Amino acid sequence: MPKTSFNKDDAYLFIKHIQQLQPLYFNKAWDADYLYTLIASPLTTLDVSRETLAIQGYCLCQQLANDTAEILQILVLPHRRGQGAARSLLQQTATACRTLGITTVYLEAALSNTAALRLYAQLGAVETGRRQHYYSGAMGDASTAVTLTWFL
Repeated sequence: MPKTSFNKDDAYLFIKHIQQLQPLYFNKAWDADYLYTLIASPLTTLDVSRETLAIQGYCLCQQLANDTAEILQILVLPHRRGQGAARSLLQQTATACRTLGITTVYLEAALSNTAALRLYAQLGAVETGRRQHYYSGAMGDASTAVTLTWFL
């Protein structure tokens, strides 16, 4: 969804939706002010239902330096998976990055998230390392993070 298609009130609605989703799929919800900064960024992309303005997926990305960025979190709701939604979010993010002169994007995924790792590889991201016991799950388990670099 282009940044120009929502207003400040919509942004706060999106933040509320994201904060509700984060504990379900990640460890916890992020601070609203931090999320507002990310949503305002031209690098963040949202998949939003036009009818309800409900978040269907998102890719939160931030610029690190002049030519680098990091994808902090990407989520696609289960009913939208397998339909190209994650690929679309990532491609939109890549386009926004290129527009700003960003040539390298860092990202990571759990080793067990084979669908995400396969998609990242298809888009050209390469594995650069692993962090053992990096993610803590809702059940207290820990999993390995695969770090990747995506050269745009």
